[in-house]
Amino acid sequence: MAKFFIRIFVIFFLLNFKAFSLESLKWYTEEYPPFNFRGKDKKTPSGISVEILESVHKRLNNKGQLGRRMLRKDYRLVPWKRAFMKAQRRGQKNVVFSTTRTEEREQKFKWFGPIAKNVNAIFALKGSKKLSKKGMVNEIRRSGIVSVRGDIAVDLVSGLGVIKSKIREVNKLELAFRMVKQKRLKFFAYGALTSYYKMKAVGIKVDDFEIVYSLGEVELWYAVNKSVSDRTVSAYQKALEVVKKEDSNLKNILLKEFNLKVEDTLREKSSFARGKCPYKKVKCGEW
Repeated sequence: MAKFFIRIFVIFFLLNFKAFSLESLKWYTEEYPPFNFRGKDKKTPSGISVEILESVHKRLNNKGQLGRRMLRKDYRLVPWKRAFMKAQRRGQKNVVFSTTRTEEREQKFKWFGPIAKNVNAIFALKGSKKLSKKGMVNEIRRSGIVSVRGDIAVDLVSGLGVIKSKIREVNKLELAFRMVKQKRLKFFAYGALTSYYKMKAVGIKVDDFEIVYSLGEVELWYAVNKSVSDRTVSAYQKALEVVKKEDSNLKNILLKEFNLKVEDTLREKSSFARGKCPYKKVKCGEW
């Protein structure tokens, strides 16, 4: 009889552990300030998305849902294209962030978020005139445009009706700055906030460029490999919502260091909140 009760206890313990432990995930990100970038030591990831993820992991760890404590060095900074492809590899428990959530990407990942919003734009040298959509497309067809390889800006420019051969893709944003400065190309396309941060970081005057066309506002999310269970993704989503509302230290860091009010990034204000999916032809995933 004693062995019977011991066996029942062990089964109960294992089931309970399974119910509360989450899958071990690998995290990939890129240089995309102020959302994610190398910190002052040039090694450790920092930024808005990292601060939020840190807070989420602390909450999950305190609740006993993680197998080990997550450290910032566990978030791997690699080129965007590599990170993006790793998170899509079949059976891999990988996550890529900060990822613009779009209709084309919707079914490639599971998602939790949002992290924040960003505006993608087309830049030209100071003194260039702002253009209509038709005017922008005609100019790009004549002179071309440059962006970072695999970035969402490439898809947005292509979506205007520009053929891919007119979009030059480079590995680093600094190269795009240089090509436009040297008048090898007339335009570059990228996230506006990130472009300004990067200009300051590499010693380029922000006033050397100006926005001539807005590609629209987008939302940044954590994109999760589809092999990860809904239970794990849901746990991360719930923890993220809690820390945004309850973690006063997170709120202070985001406001002080990045001038971001966390209240402006809540799920209920997102285009992807339940019942607010912006894509009529695509069913948005549950979290």
